[in-house]
Amino acid sequence: MDKKLKDIKAGREKTLTAQVLKNLYTLPYTVHATPTAFLTYHEKFVPPNYVLDPNVHLISIEKEVAKFLEVDASLDILNLRKNPIFHFSQTANVKRIIVMQLSDFRTLLDSLEDDNRPVVWMFHTIRCGSTVWSQIFNALPNWSVLSEPQTMFYNMMSVRTETNDLQLQQVFESSEYEEWLVAIIKMYLRLLPKENHVFWKEHGAMTDQIIPIIHRRFSHHKIMLAYRDVLPNAMSFYKAFGHLPRFLNYVKHIYDDIRDMNLGGDARFGRLFYTNGYNPTLCSKAIIKSNLQPNAFEWSTLLWATKVRMFRQFKDEGIEIKCVKYDSIRDRPEKIIAEVFEYLDIPSEYVEHGLESLKLDSQDGLFFSWKNRAANETWRMTDECTKRCNILLREMGIDGDMNSITYL
Repeated sequence: MDKKLKDIKAGREKTLTAQVLKNLYTLPYTVHATPTAFLTYHEKFVPPNYVLDPNVHLISIEKEVAKFLEVDASLDILNLRKNPIFHFSQTANVKRIIVMQLSDFRTLLDSLEDDNRPVVWMFHTIRCGSTVWSQIFNALPNWSVLSEPQTMFYNMMSVRTETNDLQLQQVFESSEYEEWLVAIIKMYLRLLPKENHVFWKEHGAMTDQIIPIIHRRFSHHKIMLAYRDVLPNAMSFYKAFGHLPRFLNYVKHIYDDIRDMNLGGDARFGRLFYTNGYNPTLCSKAIIKSNLQPNAFEWSTLLWATKVRMFRQFKDEGIEIKCVKYDSIRDRPEKIIAEVFEYLDIPSEYVEHGLESLKLDSQDGLFFSWKNRAANETWRMTDECTKRCNILLREMGIDGDMNSITYL
């Protein structure tokens, strides 16, 4: 097998090939399909078009290889009612991992036809009603919903080897990086019926890179942002994630490593934070100045501040973004759905379909369901927590405090 892989890498193979690894075991609590989350063994080599099967999905692009996962062909993995979050269902149903040399994958991508249909992109501040909007569009005739696919989150993992803001920014602004993002969008759109319109709910990562590219390369696409006010957003986030030990440990590592980056050190989690669309220098200074603690409430406030700051900047630059507040869709659903559909040129008779979809629980089937939320209901924000969050907002350039901000 080693010789075969070396031959492929050296270009001595006449035919492009990909390696298939059989998955024996998936690590517990795996919600993102990182290649290291699986115990695998070599099964076979296959032609490159193997990865174009609808049950094979891209999970990461690294320095030398692209990696894919394969799920059971009988599963309707894109069914939003069964799988509200696409990358969760990807992880839960992995049968095989496929590895392909990056140059071979690029050749394959270049052979695919362009997909020029309009796409509605939904970005969000997390725990803010974005899944409700996925549900609304899923109920419409001739619409397909792609709800948080894996790869945009883990896209271009190789940039994490860089250690400072300037090097990272050079990577993000390169034409090669832009071409990869465009190709990945095309790779995912091929999973959906060509005759359908597309609603793409993005994970929220890479936002500061994705949105300008959408604006520049796909002028016929529309961009939306789902959000809540900072206080209810953070409270909802805490109720969902507040007592998950692995999550809290993850946040602690990010804080520590962002601080290290600010001091010139190496930081794996800090780079992950940057590739998720946030400025590590700004965030590290804000974390240090506010003495932010590694809990779900204060972490959510940091995410909210970075995302809102970013979207304000995009709007100032003239990028058109339709912002929809959770409270509005909750309190005046018919009015808000009608306004959004008018903005997107969707026939008004489809409003009834959207309203009917709201009778279903958009959170049904998610791992942070009612049991975990009920366990966190008794928590209340302390004065110390409020003070830290208010300092954080100020350091991030957001006017107001936790109790007074009621606008984007």
